[in-house]
Amino acid sequence: MISLDNKTTEELRKEIERLNAELRIAQSRFKTSIEDSNDISLLLNNDVIVNCNEKALEVFKVGSKEIVGKSIFEFCPNFQADGSASADKFQQKIKLALLGLPQKFVGEIKNSSEKVFFSKIKLSALTEEKNNHLLCTIKLENKDDDADVYFLESEKTFQSLADNAPVLLRMTNSNNFFYYFSKQWLKFTGKEVEEEQNNGWIANIHEEDLNDVLVTMDLAFKRRKKYEVTYRLRRYDKKYRWVLDTGIPRVSSLGKFSGYISATIDITERKLAEEAESREKALLESEKKLQKSLNQSKILSLTTNSEGIITFCNEAFLKATRKPAGDLMGKSLFEVFQPYGGDNVTKKSFRTLVEREDYTEALTGVITLDGDEILIIRFSSIILKNAKGQVIGITIVGENITERRKVRQELEKTNAQLKELFDNSSDLIQIFTSEGEFRFVNEAWKTKLGYNDEEISQLRLTDLIPKDYQSSTVENLNQIGRGERIEKFETVFISKFGKNIYVSGRVNCTIQDGSPTEFRGIFYDITERIRAEKAQSLYYKIANLTTTSSNLDALYRNVFEELNKILKIQNFAISLKDEKTGKIQFPYLITELEEPSEVKQLKSITKLLAEFTFERSKPLIIYEDGIRRIADNKKLPLHAKLPLIWLGVQVNVDGKPAGVISFHSYKDRTAYNHKDLELLDFISSQVSLALERKSNEAKIISQSARLKAIFESTTHQIWSIDRNYCFTSFNQNYADALQRYYGITPSLGGQSGFDFLVPSLGEFWKTKYDRAFSGEIVNFQSHVTDLKGNKIWRDVFLNPIFLPDGSIEEISVIANDITEKKLSEVALQESEEKFRNIFESFQDIYFRCDAKGKITMISPSVIELLGYTSKEVIGKNIDELFSSSDSIHSVFSKLRKNRRLRNFEATLYTKDGKDLQCLCNIRLVYRRNYPLEIEGVARDITTLIRTNEELRKAKELAERSLKIKERFLANMSHEIRTPMNGIIGMLDLIGSTQLNQEQSEYLRTIKKSSETLLTILNDILDLSKIEAGKMEIRKRPVNLRGTLDKLYNLFSQQASINETSLQYTVAKSLPEYFLLDETRVLQVLSNLTSNAIKFSKGRGKIYISLNEHKRKGDTLILKVKIKDSGIGISKEDLKKLFDSFSQVDNSMTKKFGGTGLGLAISKELTKSMGGEIGVYSTPGLGSTFWFTFEAEIIEQPEERNLPLTDEAIQKVFSKKIPYILLVDDNDVNRKVAGHILIKAGCRVDFAENGDDAIEMIQQHQYNVVFMDIQMPKKDGVQVTREIKLLNLDHQPPIIAMTAYSMEEDRKKFLDSGLDDYISKPIQAKTIIQKVVDWIENNKPSEIVVQKMAEVPDDLKIVNTLVLDELSKYGGAEMVESVLNDFLKEAQESLANCKDALRVSNYEVLRSELHTLKGNSGTLGIERFAWYVTQLEQELKRSIYEEVEKKLAQIDASFDEFKENYKLFVGASSTSS
Repeated sequence: MISLDNKTTEELRKEIERLNAELRIAQSRFKTSIEDSNDISLLLNNDVIVNCNEKALEVFKVGSKEIVGKSIFEFCPNFQADGSASADKFQQKIKLALLGLPQKFVGEIKNSSEKVFFSKIKLSALTEEKNNHLLCTIKLENKDDDADVYFLESEKTFQSLADNAPVLLRMTNSNNFFYYFSKQWLKFTGKEVEEEQNNGWIANIHEEDLNDVLVTMDLAFKRRKKYEVTYRLRRYDKKYRWVLDTGIPRVSSLGKFSGYISATIDITERKLAEEAESREKALLESEKKLQKSLNQSKILSLTTNSEGIITFCNEAFLKATRKPAGDLMGKSLFEVFQPYGGDNVTKKSFRTLVEREDYTEALTGVITLDGDEILIIRFSSIILKNAKGQVIGITIVGENITERRKVRQELEKTNAQLKELFDNSSDLIQIFTSEGEFRFVNEAWKTKLGYNDEEISQLRLTDLIPKDYQSSTVENLNQIGRGERIEKFETVFISKFGKNIYVSGRVNCTIQDGSPTEFRGIFYDITERIRAEKAQSLYYKIANLTTTSSNLDALYRNVFEELNKILKIQNFAISLKDEKTGKIQFPYLITELEEPSEVKQLKSITKLLAEFTFERSKPLIIYEDGIRRIADNKKLPLHAKLPLIWLGVQVNVDGKPAGVISFHSYKDRTAYNHKDLELLDFISSQVSLALERKSNEAKIISQSARLKAIFESTTHQIWSIDRNYCFTSFNQNYADALQRYYGITPSLGGQSGFDFLVPSLGEFWKTKYDRAFSGEIVNFQSHVTDLKGNKIWRDVFLNPIFLPDGSIEEISVIANDITEKKLSEVALQESEEKFRNIFESFQDIYFRCDAKGKITMISPSVIELLGYTSKEVIGKNIDELFSSSDSIHSVFSKLRKNRRLRNFEATLYTKDGKDLQCLCNIRLVYRRNYPLEIEGVARDITTLIRTNEELRKAKELAERSLKIKERFLANMSHEIRTPMNGIIGMLDLIGSTQLNQEQSEYLRTIKKSSETLLTILNDILDLSKIEAGKMEIRKRPVNLRGTLDKLYNLFSQQASINETSLQYTVAKSLPEYFLLDETRVLQVLSNLTSNAIKFSKGRGKIYISLNEHKRKGDTLILKVKIKDSGIGISKEDLKKLFDSFSQVDNSMTKKFGGTGLGLAISKELTKSMGGEIGVYSTPGLGSTFWFTFEAEIIEQPEERNLPLTDEAIQKVFSKKIPYILLVDDNDVNRKVAGHILIKAGCRVDFAENGDDAIEMIQQHQYNVVFMDIQMPKKDGVQVTREIKLLNLDHQPPIIAMTAYSMEEDRKKFLDSGLDDYISKPIQAKTIIQKVVDWIENNKPSEIVVQKMAEVPDDLKIVNTLVLDELSKYGGAEMVESVLNDFLKEAQESLANCKDALRVSNYEVLRSELHTLKGNSGTLGIERFAWYVTQLEQELKRSIYEEVEKKLAQIDASFDEFKENYKLFVGASSTSS
């Protein structure tokens, strides 16, 4: 449960009362407005009905409970008469009415019975305040109300009938938008009503008909006439149907046009029937024209129906048959005409042929005339169809071929006898003309070449002869044509499948008129003989190719070319297994196929058949059906055409299957036979031999190259010798070694292996060689001394080389240089000795353990640190002696991950049970990339930990002391400063009264003492910050001439009082602008100048100079000198001059005041600016203080235009005193604005919140009200509204006073009822001018809205010009007071900002920043105000990135202000 305090409860109660009051006012005004009204009146809250009159209940036919709380949209039809959605239309009108714009429009409403009323509707706000209450007045149009009611009732009845009518119905409104679609329409189109409305139905019209439909309807709508249009409409199944759409205008009983009613019917069947009827008529007309034409023709013609009944005979047919039309019409065709039996035509088959429309060839038969005379007629037929495409009959035309038939029958008889003779012959018989046309070929010819009769009729002799044989064949025929005789006529025919058929025989010819007309040839097939001859030649060529081909690719190509000469193959493949993967590849492939997909399948089939050949391990001939069965068994899908015949033989290498050679044909299943397979088998054996030879050659070359590579790439020295001890081989390493050792180069063939050795070594090696020649393997180590005197050690192996018969003619020698190994062994011995000495003297504990944590080695130091001997520890697990903050398992896991752990603390257990704190380093020891052991070192850090703990405690004590000191100084500063501000303020007020001379003297003494005390306090705080390291240097662009001007303005008056002349000079050679911390430079200058004036009273002058001391690129070391003619300083005092709390005169009777901190602070400041400080002085003559600092030269920065201020305006309003009410919750703002107005002569009342302002404005007659916008509880806008609702007799102008300074903010405030606007920061002239404008001119002056500039480079910590202006209007005391108040309030606001940020309450954060922006801007705290403004604007735009970072910038800027603002207070005080 949420608990509310009394204050919150009271606020809620007041808010509820206010809302109830608003509702009561709205209800009251509503009742007043509907009295005696005959129209419907509704009280709306937005679109919700709050109240209504009796007329509304009567028209809507509801009770008050059924209407109150409902939306007005529920009492409107879904769509208005203009086609718009009711909810959209009313919502738009309501929004405009709520903005204060009354709305009048015509619309439709409905009652609970769905009755629709055409009405005039008015929407208007009840009150001026924006409280969402509207008065809705609905006036029914009475002049034709009865007619409309009748019409609407009729429409409702129509819609009910339309939903059950067989036609598709639609309705438009008066604007011709279709809004109603019957259920039948929606069922037909398969759409929802929402899809069809707003011209959505047009999408259903066929695109070819759309333009005609739209043009027809548009013309009818414009004339308000009936329309009728036919078009194709898409049905729910996406099919188009022909429809007839008829639309008629509809009017009310009074004749008012209300739209169209459209009726649409499906006329698809009728449309198709009309088209069929039209086609039928056209066919009949065409048939009549055909019959008329045939009647005029001499061609015999008749027409039958589909049953073969004669329906028409032309005159030529009647004349030829000598029969009248009556004897033929109505009879069956086959009663008159008898087809030859060879045509296989009967009455039944005729009807079937006609129906299938596939009998369109000539039909020959007999018509019997009187006296057994016959007519032989050959008919051609024309199929007749009706409009539906159905066959209804056939028209046949023909010719009388009776005489021609008799002659042909005799010829056919003779030819039949000859044909029978020729067909029984196995020879190839052919008759052809001199042009090469074939007149006859026998069955043997057709079978051998594979052509049918139709193909033969298209052939010429030259089509069958290969190009290579055409010239010789033609020449032979020409000889025969000249009458010459050729005993043996040989040529070649090309079969249908591209196979060459070699033939031999005899040819003779018939010669007429001296020219050959016909050739007759009888041939027999000699292909097998020719092939055998060529195959024998091929065997020799292939055998030769295997040895002469340069490589395998050339061999494959040559084999194919030779094979092609015999068999004319177009498809040839060599498929071989890959030695590594076993996959089949194609080093050689020839195919007639062109499509990539077909070639791809060819490879798949070839691989399949190759695998099948491997399984059978024998030569194979496989036909198309066999290929299909194999593919089916292997689940290989077949897409392209298959070979009709395929021949393949396995290729073997080293007795293993290595591949397959194959060829195939797509055209002729008989293209190849077993003899071709035998030839392919021979080729396969030759290819196998070539593959084996190539494989062996490759192995030999590879082995030789490998041995040579090993021989030359090894680091060993290798050589061999024969029984004469002469070199038979050696590698380059051995040759290089002999060159290094003895300065000789070995050679083969005759050079002895002892020639370069001294006799003793020669005998040594001879003994070793002889042992190897005896069959022994000899190993030994030896050394030689090279030319440089170095001893070279070698490890030598001698191996006998056994020949196949077991004899030894050579031995091989391998020697390895082991000099480094020998030296390493010596070094290792020395290293082990050294390690042993170190290990035994090791003070830390060194240990090793295996991967399971078992200790395998430990240094002897373990006995000194833990009390154990090495033997006692070795073999134990590491966790028995070790523990850490992490478990041993966790430590091992980290070690495996990182390979080493550095500087982690652990505890070791001593033998007597004590804990030893150690710092450990451990790592994994790897061998062959495998972690084998763990080694580590543990160092005793018990004493170190104890020392660190003591140091930590001392540090904490020092830090606590420093914090106590800082807190003490801060508290002292606050506690002392607060009463001192009161003392100084009161002294200023006393000083403004009438005092005598003695009293004025006392007052000056007190004031001087107070200011001295504040100076002491400021010095102590500065020194404290320097000691704490919190004094920061903030560099900004600075004009040092201006800095010295400020210094002069600060101290010229004080110097004048002390009767001292103050002068300064700046070297002309210095640049104008530098990058440095002006505040700190000015602070040092102020300290030194103040001291010079203090110690030079009545003693001449003070001279300040600024010069260049050193230069480092763009950085200068500048030197300042402050020379005075004061009392001077002794040498002894110079030594302690810059110490804290140190003064030259420390006696009880010292004449000059001060804390002795100024020079100490100056010393630290110059040091922080990269400089030094010093002094040289002569007692009685004066002193010269100097200091240096670094300054970077920069270009002139952009200057900001600062407002110029006038002199202080006192009592501007001397004649008429304005009475002002100042409303602001911020004390600083009230104090600044109030003092300015009071100084100007105004009477000012103050209100801290809106409620106080409302109460005070009713009690007093104010001339002007300054209203802050952002205040708690009620903001300035809300307070202004409530004041103006009071309708006071004397309504003062209310001026917004806010930090919102953008153009849109100004417009918003003025639109909200405020009369004028002034932006913060408050400027004296501006606020006084506002009062003048309204008091004297009774109108606002032009409002200048401040705009946020780009980030300025020269923002000041505090703009002294703003303080000067405030001081002129309010006095120096007021300025100092409001700065102190700002300091306190800003600290609280920043703390609130940080709290709000922690809980992400950005609204509270923005509110606090808004207050800070106004206060800081008013007081000229520019840099701080700029950062605050930037963050506030981002929060207003809901930008929350880097809020914490930017709040830190604000905090740093505030710290900068706290460190420096006292200096500016002094400057303002001096200026004033």
